[in-house]
Amino acid sequence: SQGSWVVLDYVDVIVHVMHPETRERFDLEGLWSDAPKVRAKKTASRASD
Repeated sequence: SQGSWVVLDYVDVIVHVMHPETRERFDLEGLWSDAPKVRAKKTASRASD
């Protein structure tokens, strides 16, 4: 069977990857609509070896 939702937990950042139908069904943006917005900080790119 294939999943329709994958969660990647990087401790400080959590990424949800889901099929459009799953995204619509669970409406995470609506669920968390009253949460404060936080802008990501830009980080320096890694120098190539």
